[in-house]
Amino acid sequence: MQVILWVGIIPLIDLWVAPQVYVQWTEDQSSTQWGDLPVGMDIQLVKDRRDRPFLPGMELSLQLSLPTGKYDHLEAGKLGTDSVGAGSYYPGVAFSASKLIYLEKGRTVLPRMLVSYNRETAVPVRGVNAYGGGEEAWGLVHPGSSLTGNLGVDFLLDPKWSMTCDLYYRLEGKAVFAGRDGGIPIGNPALQVWSLAPSVGYHVHSWYACSLGAWFSLAGKNTSQFVNAFIAMTFSL
Repeated sequence: MQVILWVGIIPLIDLWVAPQVYVQWTEDQSSTQWGDLPVGMDIQLVKDRRDRPFLPGMELSLQLSLPTGKYDHLEAGKLGTDSVGAGSYYPGVAFSASKLIYLEKGRTVLPRMLVSYNRETAVPVRGVNAYGGGEEAWGLVHPGSSLTGNLGVDFLLDPKWSMTCDLYYRLEGKAVFAGRDGGIPIGNPALQVWSLAPSVGYHVHSWYACSLGAWFSLAGKNTSQFVNAFIAMTFSL
């Protein structure tokens, strides 16, 4: 579960923080823990205006992930359920653009795009950790940097109902380890994955909306196929 909190400090700049809690279980093992803490600053470069139909709104974001989630000194008997962090700060930058298009009868279409790049920072590890390793492992992991792209579109069907669809691409570099692995290899190969996330939203009130959707993989390399369902709730104050 993730909650994203925004606060505007001046008209063109927002600060945000996104605390998250993981509830994980497999077989007879489970774990509930705080994950890493993403924080960031959004800077509006160009405002989307109705009188400029060919110029989208544009935004630059600066991002950081505080490594508050557990990622090493894991318990082998927990079967990985206690692994909820990456241990890296992953400083990054993102650029996004969107354009609200007005249709008949109050309907709107919002095409949007986002490209982000995150650079890894070295992660000290001991024992069983999120990257592998045995109980006697120790050393430094250099996770691969990542490039993420997103093309999406939002349809407002009427004042209450909306539909959204997002196409995601993620490219992540190889994680390299230096140290003693404790008898179990540490590190991950480079990976890439394409995924799709359609959803339906309902605006309960002007300040509250909820959505139900699915997120599933389409293609990839060195990654597992997945199918997830999700429920999201949005509150505006």
